[in-house]
Amino acid sequence: MLYSTPASVSVYLGPPVDGDGTQTNPNFQNGSLEVGPNNACAELQRTPAMTKVSISGTGVKQVGSPSQFQVTVSLSTGSLQLEGHVMDASNNVTDPPLGTFVWKSEQRFVATVDSTGLVTLVGRGSCTLECRYSRAASLPWTYATPSPTEGMSVFATCDLTVTP
Repeated sequence: MLYSTPASVSVYLGPPVDGDGTQTNPNFQNGSLEVGPNNACAELQRTPAMTKVSISGTGVKQVGSPSQFQVTVSLSTGSLQLEGHVMDASNNVTDPPLGTFVWKSEQRFVATVDSTGLVTLVGRGSCTLECRYSRAASLPWTYATPSPTEGMSVFATCDLTVTP
C-alpha cells in the first residue's frame, strides 16, 4: 500500500498506522518505510510505541500523572511485590515489554528493591521507588543500526510510606 510523502502533499500526517491513508493512532511507531513509484511510501514495519511506564501491586494507587503512584504498607508486612508495565501514548498497557525494568529505591534505610520489583521493607519512613524502562525510545528493527537514543528511557515512580 502506498502513501503520501512530505513533498507530495501540503499537510503531511506521516505514514498511516490504520491502513486507510490517514494517521489516526499515535500508539505505533514506524520501523521502516519503502519509497515506491512517484515517491510514495509504504510502511514495512511498525510496533506499539511503548512510551510510558506504570506500576501495579497490592495497595498501589495512581496519583497525579499516569506515571506517579503511591502505596502505604506496614513494616510488619516485610515485603511488597511490584510489577512494571509499559504503556502506549494513549495509556493502554502494551505488555509484554520488549526489554527489562530497572528498579531503584531512593532511601535504602526505608526499603530496598531488587531486579524483579520485590520491595523489602527495612524501616519506618517514606521513600520513592523508581521503575525505569530503557527500550521505549528505540525498539529493535530488522536490519536497523543502533540508535543514538538507545540509552533513553521512561520511568514511573511510586511514593512508599512504611508505617509501624
